[in-house]
Amino acid sequence: MRVRPWLLFGAATVFGALLSRPELASAITVRQHAVACWWDTLQSGNSPFVHGGNVSVTNNSAGTSTLLCPASDTPSLAKSQQVTLRVNGFDGNAVTNASYRACVTFSTMQGGECGLTVSSAGTGNHALSVNTVRWQLNDAHYGYLVAQIPAKDANTQAASYFRGFSGSNP
Repeated sequence: MRVRPWLLFGAATVFGALLSRPELASAITVRQHAVACWWDTLQSGNSPFVHGGNVSVTNNSAGTSTLLCPASDTPSLAKSQQVTLRVNGFDGNAVTNASYRACVTFSTMQGGECGLTVSSAGTGNHALSVNTVRWQLNDAHYGYLVAQIPAKDANTQAASYFRGFSGSNP
């Protein structure tokens, strides 16, 4: 039995069209490196961070410092579609934990709001899931991540650092 080339082409075209349907497509993920963030000088004072190396953004100060990181919000993956938000860092402080929360600044009025805070537990590497409900409910507003990075540990001199975050749809 001989297979006709046009029949193979037609079957491949239909199969390709079915795979490209949005409900059958795979999840989209966006990654944001920590060097895209900026420090909140109102809460942190002068920059306590060192950029570069394998540790991304390091807090070498004697106090907790706050980073503000813009949310990716593109036509291919709007912030309101980012159901999963993962943050990655290292907590070197035995007393204070790193903490993160997703927030929005309103585009049509003054102010904004933040979601629930998630914190690391103890020292070492962490990969935490952050609640994105504020991003999902406020599609027309500007999203950002707040990362609070603990101070260098007073006893061990171990610094804490933030690597970045990734958001994805289901």
